Amino acid sequence: MPYIDLHTHILPGLDDGPATMSESLALARALVEEGFATAVATPHCWEGRPVATDILKSLKELQEELKQAHIPLTVLPGAEHAMDPYLVQRLEAGELLTLNNSRFILLESPVFQPLPHYAGELIFELRLHGFYPVLAHPERCAAFQNHPDRLARLVHAGALTQLTLGSLTGSMGPLPARAAASFFRCGLAHILATDAHGGGVRMEQTGAALAQAQKLGGPEALELLIIKRPAAILRDELPPLPEPEEKVSTVRRGLFRNLYRNRY
Repeated sequence: MPYIDLHTHILPGLDDGPATMSESLALARALVEEGFATAVATPHCWEGRPVATDILKSLKELQEELKQAHIPLTVLPGAEHAMDPYLVQRLEAGELLTLNNSRFILLESPVFQPLPHYAGELIFELRLHGFYPVLAHPERCAAFQNHPDRLARLVHAGALTQLTLGSLTGSMGPLPARAAASFFRCGLAHILATDAHGGGVRMEQTGAALAQAQKLGGPEALELLIIKRPAAILRDELPPLPEPEEKVSTVRRGLFRNLYRNRY
């Protein structure tokens, strides 16, 4: 079955993804070659910028170019939103894009910055208003690498997780690879996506990453992580999810803390 990618930076000129339409088309071809038939365009958004109308305009232009180039990739609307205290108000006002206009919103887990102190409150508020937050690449977030129990608490509060395929192979570094493996063991790995910004190493590692996902999650993991659960989200349905561990062991936390100290 063809794969579904819920996290791509495929729109040209909006963020740190492709600069030109030709580069966007090259990325689309690379996705098709790796087995993807559907992708969600999720440009970085900070405090509502770029605005939804600009994203949708760029998406329409890309869709037309894909059709003319006979590239069999369906690209749907979305965005990757930075956490901010006014996110829910913007959502309620209809100013922000969710994943294919569903109740699921992709939130960026900060890679270099600390996790916002209001992260738990934001997850709770989103759920209270009927939205399902999907945390992008938590395995690359230092706060979760050092304290995976923090991620577990957010998942218990109603968040879903989306791991980057390249993290499974170590192409994003040893810390994300170890964190991703731990999240699989703890029931904290829900969805896989490329987070592709271009052809590059993230796309080249797709096959190896999918094989590693099956090794970590079992024979059914691939279908669940990159087909069934993403498909449910695009239909605006909450997919069945694994039950996360009630408590992440202190031994595991200590391992991540030591790894982080040795990072530099």
